[in-house]
Amino acid sequence: PSSLRLTSLMTAWLLFLLIEALFQSNPRPDEKPATPIMPQQYMGILLILGIGIINDPLFVLILPAVALGLWLSSTRIPFWYWGIMLILLVLGIYGIITAYIQADLWGASALVAHQTQLTAPYIIADGWREGLRWLDLLGMSISQFTIIGAILSILGLARMARWYPVLGVVLMVAYATHALFALVYFGQDRPVLIMPLFIIQMIWLAYAVYSFGEWLSKFKPFQKIDTRLITGLLFSALPLYLFIELMSNLS
Repeated sequence: PSSLRLTSLMTAWLLFLLIEALFQSNPRPDEKPATPIMPQQYMGILLILGIGIINDPLFVLILPAVALGLWLSSTRIPFWYWGIMLILLVLGIYGIITAYIQADLWGASALVAHQTQLTAPYIIADGWREGLRWLDLLGMSISQFTIIGAILSILGLARMARWYPVLGVVLMVAYATHALFALVYFGQDRPVLIMPLFIIQMIWLAYAVYSFGEWLSKFKPFQKIDTRLITGLLFSALPLYLFIELMSNLS
């Protein structure tokens, strides 16, 4: 139960299936015609959702985005499928209530809790209204990807929302639900529990680097160079920088 490895695997696998399905059902105008999501695709998504929520109820945070993506895919999905998703939603919410909500802390002051550096593995309801919590979440994102990586992820989202608007909206919803939990949860393991948020941000960052390579290939001096190699080197620069910084701190 609550295996981080399984949560990470299920998140990545689910996002892969969902992105593949949305590329297929909502392509760009210059790509091949739209085709409905195949039964094995949406059944695989349902299976992964079930495994993820049974392992950790927080996996339900991605369910609204998945439901939105399936609904916007213009695919005829059986009625019973939505019934099972509703059951999974109820199970996930029930698990969150029993595991992460305590009556004494639910109505406490998030500002006081943040200022006193409270580390209790529970939710404080008004955490999302405190500006300090937003700044703290922003700092957490920058510490994971550096300021350059954070800016690149925003550019990647903007580019993705332009070329694949449905995919952009779906990933934004998935990011928002995990960000909301990060704002109201005061446990010390918060960076671990919002791992899906970082996975989504990494997808945006990767798309920004890909878009940069596409833009670079339009310039004549670079037409004889494999721009994928250049963008690959750039993409490797951020984790290499973080690794060097970590080693210097350890020494």
